[in-house]
Amino acid sequence: MKLNISKIFKGDRKYFTIVFFVLIALFVAGLITPVIVENKNSKWEENLKAQIVRIEKEAIFYFRNKETELVKNKNKIKEKLSSTLYGEAYNYGELISLINTETHEDYSLEVVAPNGKIIAWNKNIAIKQEDIFPFVYPIDEAHFYSKGLFTYLTTIDTVKIINDIFYLIVSKPIEKHYSLQNQFYSDLSLKEKLSNKFSTRFEIIYNPFSQPSKDGRIYSFSLLNSKQNKIGIVSFFKPLLNTETAGIKDFSNKIQILLLLAALLFISLGLRKEFLSINSLLLRLFAFIIYLAILRLVLFWTGFPSRFLEGALVDPSFFSSTFAWGLVKTPIEAFITNLFLIVIGVTLYRYVLKYFFELSQNRFRLLKLIIAPFLALILFYTLRGLSASIKSIIFDSTIRYFKEPDLIPNFPSLLMNLNILLIGLSCIVLMVALTLLVGKFLALLNSNTKFSHFLLYFILIQIACFVFFNFQNEPLITPFMCFIFISLIFLLIFFQLYKKSTFSVSVMYSSLVAAVITISMLNYFNLELEQRSLKTIANEVNRSNKDLLNFLVDETLRNSINNKRLVGSFYKLNSNYDAEAFITWSSSALQRESLNSKVILLDRNFKTIGEFSVGYDYQLDFRVIFKDKISSEQTVELFEQKTAVGSGFVGIVPVAKNNVVTGYIGVAAEFNIENLGAARFPDFLESNKVALGSVIDLNLVKVFEFSNGRVSRVHGNLFPSKEQKDQIFTAPLTNLNDGWISLSIYGEGYLTYLLKTSDNNAAKYTVVSIKEKEIAWSLFNFFKIFIIHSLYILLATFALILFRLIKIQYTFKTKLLVAFLVISIIPLVALAVYNREVVRERSAEATFNELSKRLDYLENHVRAQIYKHPERNLLVAFDNAGKELGIAFSVYENSNQIYSSKAEFYNSGLMEQKLNPDAHFNLNYLSYRDFLLKEKINKYDYDAYYRKIDFEGTALIVGVNDALNNIELSYSPLEADIFLFGIYAFALIVIIFVSTFFANQISSPIRRLTKATEAVAQGDLSVNIENKERGEIKDLFDGFNQMTAELQKNQVEIAELERENAWKEMAKQVAHEIKNPLTPMKLSMQQLIATFNDKKENFGDTLKKLSQAVLNQIENLNLIASEFSSLAKMPSLNIEKFNLNPIVADTVNLFSDEKVEIKLIAPKESVYIEADKSQIRRMIINLIRNSIQANASLVIIEFEKQNVNAVLNFEDNGTGIPEKFQKKIFDANFTTKEKGLGLGLKLIKRFLENINGEIFLVESTKSNTTFRIVIPIND
Repeated sequence: MKLNISKIFKGDRKYFTIVFFVLIALFVAGLITPVIVENKNSKWEENLKAQIVRIEKEAIFYFRNKETELVKNKNKIKEKLSSTLYGEAYNYGELISLINTETHEDYSLEVVAPNGKIIAWNKNIAIKQEDIFPFVYPIDEAHFYSKGLFTYLTTIDTVKIINDIFYLIVSKPIEKHYSLQNQFYSDLSLKEKLSNKFSTRFEIIYNPFSQPSKDGRIYSFSLLNSKQNKIGIVSFFKPLLNTETAGIKDFSNKIQILLLLAALLFISLGLRKEFLSINSLLLRLFAFIIYLAILRLVLFWTGFPSRFLEGALVDPSFFSSTFAWGLVKTPIEAFITNLFLIVIGVTLYRYVLKYFFELSQNRFRLLKLIIAPFLALILFYTLRGLSASIKSIIFDSTIRYFKEPDLIPNFPSLLMNLNILLIGLSCIVLMVALTLLVGKFLALLNSNTKFSHFLLYFILIQIACFVFFNFQNEPLITPFMCFIFISLIFLLIFFQLYKKSTFSVSVMYSSLVAAVITISMLNYFNLELEQRSLKTIANEVNRSNKDLLNFLVDETLRNSINNKRLVGSFYKLNSNYDAEAFITWSSSALQRESLNSKVILLDRNFKTIGEFSVGYDYQLDFRVIFKDKISSEQTVELFEQKTAVGSGFVGIVPVAKNNVVTGYIGVAAEFNIENLGAARFPDFLESNKVALGSVIDLNLVKVFEFSNGRVSRVHGNLFPSKEQKDQIFTAPLTNLNDGWISLSIYGEGYLTYLLKTSDNNAAKYTVVSIKEKEIAWSLFNFFKIFIIHSLYILLATFALILFRLIKIQYTFKTKLLVAFLVISIIPLVALAVYNREVVRERSAEATFNELSKRLDYLENHVRAQIYKHPERNLLVAFDNAGKELGIAFSVYENSNQIYSSKAEFYNSGLMEQKLNPDAHFNLNYLSYRDFLLKEKINKYDYDAYYRKIDFEGTALIVGVNDALNNIELSYSPLEADIFLFGIYAFALIVIIFVSTFFANQISSPIRRLTKATEAVAQGDLSVNIENKERGEIKDLFDGFNQMTAELQKNQVEIAELERENAWKEMAKQVAHEIKNPLTPMKLSMQQLIATFNDKKENFGDTLKKLSQAVLNQIENLNLIASEFSSLAKMPSLNIEKFNLNPIVADTVNLFSDEKVEIKLIAPKESVYIEADKSQIRRMIINLIRNSIQANASLVIIEFEKQNVNAVLNFEDNGTGIPEKFQKKIFDANFTTKEKGLGLGLKLIKRFLENINGEIFLVESTKSNTTFRIVIPIND
């Protein structure tokens, strides 16, 4: 029984056995799922209670960890403060540095004096000074503090400093109440984390006096701190039965999908031997492609892996195409498809290379000539298909590859860049394979192609490609691009044919070419998209925006009146209404569309209690605008507002309870062509969801609007001249009344789109222009993507080395290469780091200078006002300066803000009103005059510059920053990083190639000499190194060749001399040995004759006696002959058992530097024989040397295991053996060479016969010779 079970799991049977059990598991999973669902239904009430208890416990545990972490950090800070700041002579700088360490940057830390004044703080301030006292919660007890934009988990403790008791307030933000649609926003929400963790919606009321929900669908529980005091209410929707059963079914489906895929995998492994047994390469390739296609369709049908993932990888907004019914409908699906394509492409390339270097070329010549044009068409369609794919990646994606703000983009962009490289590589290797096939079929390319034929073939393919793309309705790429891309393909073929690069190295070269081609296409189609975006901008600017503005204002008001938090703030004391206005604005479509807008909160008397605006500077009197239209009913009222440069809408809705109005919510928005593209938005507030500016930077676009021949509106800093107007009005238009022209403005070319419409029967032109050089192909764009692709290629190279697909041998060449790379790369890296630091320093210096100039203007303006109007209040002077100069700034007295020209950003809590602690310390305590530092909003970093200024005896600190002031630098650090790292990445690749070339050039002679020496050591004295070197290497090679020639000559002479001496000595010895028995034989015969003549009677006895004596002597002669025959035999063999594989491989390696390509096809398993190792080596050397002397450029040694024999086929493309000599080649002393001895094949044959092997000539033509050697296997 045990034996039978073991047989089941032997060989490939085990895979099918596993498949059987997997299918049983699949079947069981399908049967058991309804049972589990039914059990869930029957015990739902019991399960529901258990789940609610579990969720409550885990939620409390999650909160308790947060509280513990807060208290732990508070105790650490307290301990450090207590141990460091004691005694009378404490250092205030130490206090500031302790509070502002990086480990505490996620916390709000405040040290409060007994009088309630904050004396030390970090960059995040949770509780303002006026809100600290009186304490609502006991000391050292965690609680929630909600005000403004955040809710904090807070604890307060005492700490002893300077023999007095101070208060330490430590707060950790756990809930962010606003959201922004841009890349700088970072989400923070405790209720969202709990919702995601437990897959149900959570609500948390951070108020100890709140009550549980009365909704039966919701379960509520009190949240207690570690002192068991209530600090809030947590509510969550109870799990639903339908949701639970759907989850069970979904989980079961996923398990079944995994089991099905596992079954397919094991079936594939089980059929592996059958697949490898297919002798035809073509059939094997087709079978492999069909298998991969079926597997990909199965993955697509089952939804693997999309069904198992969520987030950006399966978000079709990043990329989605309808190609092949959705095989690339998401980034991860595109990745899976590209993996299959790359496997198919690389496999096809490998098979084509194997076929290309086969020697037999004369079969099916006519069929090949017929097929060649069709393969060429496939080649060109592959290039076109690659172009179409890259175009789809640009046009069917929201990712803007050249607008990414970071050097290393986000994960979806990284994945799509990998997809681009993969699809490029799969197409490139396919194109190389097709080009090789077409060349071979047309007899223009082979393993020994002359360069003239190669060049002719290159020209033919270029012409054919040009004709093909010219006949396309939409060529997609330009003729120049086509020429460059085909040239790169032929460059890869050149390396394959003439540089004999290995398969893995060829794929690495192909990946570099794929990167260059795909990035070029990516940039080209991105330019096309940018050009199309000009048309989109013109249509958006031209169309009426009234309906859109009306909708957005109305939607914002309706959402606001339904916002419980906002409405509830009207009934609370001490609400931060500016923060509530910002929260309302940030969650509205106004922020998403980046429209100049305002949200304003009014009390019942229309007095402003809070507001937030961006780009909207109009003062609104809602009482006047709406007059008697407002009622106590919560209905939205809208009013259209006309401005000089645009249009807008204003709306209002009352906040009322029981028909009693408590206040009003007002919203205003405008569309202004001058502020197109959120020109007046700070970067950290600008939306990344706006379709209008998603493709092209609207700051680079110039928009002119003409009405009745006059300029009515302008976006940008240019104004059209009369000549440009004439060119616009006389431009030819299509039947759609639009057209394209090139305008010359101040000597620079502008690509311009025109759109003609009518407005109140007046001709209206909308003109959108952009600098042609702004959208031209640039190194900056190329290197931005090339950096990412280079990283992928380097990672792939390291992976190949790690898995030993690229073998690294520590040879002289390797040491040289490493030395060259170290010597070259270290200065390059040092230079890159140095240049990067220089750029950053210069950028910081330029920012410092720009901000300093703004403060100079501001200071001079204020001083001028005070000089002219001594009675003017400083705050009024600051306000005037801010409005007239257009500079955003803040003024601080000591550490408290007393004025800001952009008060809405500080009043809302988006920016801190308290002076930055580093600026406070350096200006107020170290008495610096000015100070530049980095500040942060969410993930947006900006520079802030502070200066201490004395205004008529009043010391104030004035701060400006580049978050609210537009600072235009000649180049940004990011742009410099991209360009520098792009240049250095390109330089690194060039250095690697150049270093490899020179290392090879230097080490090649040494390597060739080493291989030749090894060949001589194996007994091959016919080695001759081709010498094209110069200097000492030439002398060395000449000396070596002369030495081997002399050794070979001496060997022949010595052999002849030894043969002659041996024969002489042998003749003497033979004569001596033969003479000994001849004498008695002669005497016996003489005696016999005498006896016969005497007619003696005993003649018979004498004859008998003497005949026996003669016979004895003849036997002695026979023994002598046998002894000399044994002496003439070959020396005895050293027979031993060994693995033949490494012997063949090592011997072939001796010829690695010869001008012949040797392809060894050997089995993976070991093949053991009994023979003499040295004779086997000499046999292989002899056969390869014969091929080289027959002018062969390719030798194929096919080594395989056939039943009980090891079979070696030696095939070359040399001149062959004439038919008349083929029967004599194994005869002794037969040779057709001038210096040959005619013993090589004879000795091989004799050696093989001694070990029961054989050698014979399979075939020999003018271009092909094949020998077969058969050696018995000894397992």
